[in-house]
Amino acid sequence: MPRPEGVWCECGCRITIHHVLQHGFVMSHWVPQFVYIKYQCSNCGRTGQELLEFKSWDPAVLDVPLGEPCAPDSHRLAKLGTITEGEVSQFARELRLVESTELERMLSDS
Repeated sequence: MPRPEGVWCECGCRITIHHVLQHGFVMSHWVPQFVYIKYQCSNCGRTGQELLEFKSWDPAVLDVPLGEPCAPDSHRLAKLGTITEGEVSQFARELRLVESTELERMLSDS
């Protein structure tokens, strides 16, 4: 069952709007009783389905949380450690190379 703060896959990854394949309402006498959400987890690839009570349904539970990675991702990121200044400067140098080669290609095509 989903936790109150969101819908979660069995692997521990939070399900957001980007994972939803299909959603809809289960009706009873023209009144929605439940909301079903069919999803595919981007972490483990599992396809699952959740059934939530319509009375307690809040579409915001599928919003993408800011700065909250999936549980497996948070462990992987913790192992990688913080980004050093050297890594940032190396990335900036490589980015400049990519931009200049793209610019040269655009100029040669015209």
